[in-house]
Amino acid sequence: MSSRSALILAWTVILGWSGLAAEPRELRSANAAVHAPLWVPESVALHADKTLDTTKFDRRFVQSLEHRQRRQSPPDMCVMEPAVEHYKPNTTLPDLVQSALDVVAGHVVQTESGFWKGVPATLLTIEITDRLKWSGNFESPARIRAPYPAGRIVTATGVFCGIATLTTLVPRSGDPVLLFVLTPPADAERSVAEPAARRELFFQQGSTVLGAPEVVKARDLAALVDTTRRLIALQDDELAEAREQP
Repeated sequence: MSSRSALILAWTVILGWSGLAAEPRELRSANAAVHAPLWVPESVALHADKTLDTTKFDRRFVQSLEHRQRRQSPPDMCVMEPAVEHYKPNTTLPDLVQSALDVVAGHVVQTESGFWKGVPATLLTIEITDRLKWSGNFESPARIRAPYPAGRIVTATGVFCGIATLTTLVPRSGDPVLLFVLTPPADAERSVAEPAARRELFFQQGSTVLGAPEVVKARDLAALVDTTRRLIALQDDELAEAREQP
């Protein structure tokens, strides 16, 4: 690669992470066998006339749309969030600490509306301020992205929404975040974590910490981060002791 090409590539990465990229873009799966994009921004998913570009979605999603049209179902459609299948314990804070490959704290610096695996969602860009547990799996140690399965997208034929939109608040720019990452990066660029919302991603709005009630037992997110840090240190000590035993 020439020095000029290397410089252009470097600036592309920098601009993309700084949120200054010219156009929203699709994100592809780390699994080459998955052909449909993982993430399709709203501006990419819709034609100029606000109809849905079905070429951006997998066959099952398109078939469900066609089925609804044949039955003349109401145009509005709310979709369940996609299951995150890692089969790791995540029902308590010690479970999360034990199961997580990465644990990061930070705050939301950008939100984008679109479809994650065919479900209306909000893609969060999180600026990392504290890497409590870090595997090195992700491309950048400074920022990480994560889909939150809550979104509402208006099309020419109706409204698409995620079920979570009906029951929960959505993270906003500036919100503090604590993210437990239990799986390797979801995308080919190694920039996106895929947490189970409300169990593996916690955020604070005002005086409220949003997350699973049985997991969140803290007055604010900073206290939850401190508790998590102590649990990780305890886990590290136990592992070190186990290694020293004959």
